[in-house]
Amino acid sequence: MQIAVTGHPGTGRDTVARALRRCFGVRARRLADRGGADGGSSGSALPPDLAVHVLGAAVRDCDLSFLRRVDVPIVAVLGKCDLRGGAEEVRSLVARAARDLGRPVFGVSGPAAAAQVTEDLRAALADWAVAGRWVPVLAASFVDVDDPVERARRTSALAELGGRGLAVALERCAAEPTVSAAELTRHLRGFSGIGALAAPVRACAPVIAAERERRHRRALTLLAARGGGPDGGGSAGGAETDRDRCEADLIR
Repeated sequence: MQIAVTGHPGTGRDTVARALRRCFGVRARRLADRGGADGGSSGSALPPDLAVHVLGAAVRDCDLSFLRRVDVPIVAVLGKCDLRGGAEEVRSLVARAARDLGRPVFGVSGPAAAAQVTEDLRAALADWAVAGRWVPVLAASFVDVDDPVERARRTSALAELGGRGLAVALERCAAEPTVSAAELTRHLRGFSGIGALAAPVRACAPVIAAERERRHRRALTLLAARGGGPDGGGSAGGAETDRDRCEADLIR
């Protein structure tokens, strides 16, 4: 599946695209910026089957304007939910965005969704949990240590998991010191909310299949009209054979 990740700059589109690739095995890319919300090509030779539109803290006019122009199925996501306060505040923001858009909105913590805990990262998390190291309210201050090696290790962990994801991972390590890297990855992705996107994406499958069939039939129609091969050339006999094959495909 080809997914275009859209939204205005600063909403965490790249992280959501990475999470979609890692969690669902789809092709997902952020579209190139054009004004407030994205438009244009995803950089793939194939057109997108689906748009995952990432919102900021609130729906903006550029979101509404862009979504009115989109002609593929859309799944709307409230991004950076790990930075939006507690669970109750996130639910309130999601509900308000859904009312403003007139469609379901799903809250996602991008860094936790995209998490891929390595054994080295798991070992670092276990060390910090044993030592009672916790993520402060200002997460960036977690890396304020004198030892350059330790500072680099903390910086890498914070960049990979985000502040809230790092806190969740440390809590799990403190509760279960022998937790594996794979289990931590699953735990973080469960916390992230990314799993809730599976059902709405799956629900778009019939529309996606119909559009792919329409594009396929249009391409065959053009190929048949041109008389066969990509350049429309070839011998009369060969072109006729190719046309017959295309037309047979069209009526199957």
